[in-house]
Amino acid sequence: QDYLKNLHKGLDEQVRRCEVTAEKSIVSGHSQRTLVQFVKEKKGDLIIMGHKGAGASSHFMGSFTTKMVA
Repeated sequence: QDYLKNLHKGLDEQVRRCEVTAEKSIVSGHSQRTLVQFVKEKKGDLIIMGHKGAGASSHFMGSFTTKMVA
């Protein structure tokens, strides 16, 4: 839980610096289906997704992000 608190604090700071409106949410379920459903319900126009690098062999996007774009 400390990890999530620190993550949220860091996101809040970045949003303030960028002077944008943003909404943070944590949802649970099958990752791809849940995210698609959530974005449709919120009528989101931008999703920012990170990825964990796999060292030198990592790609520009992680495997989940790649599935979401496809």
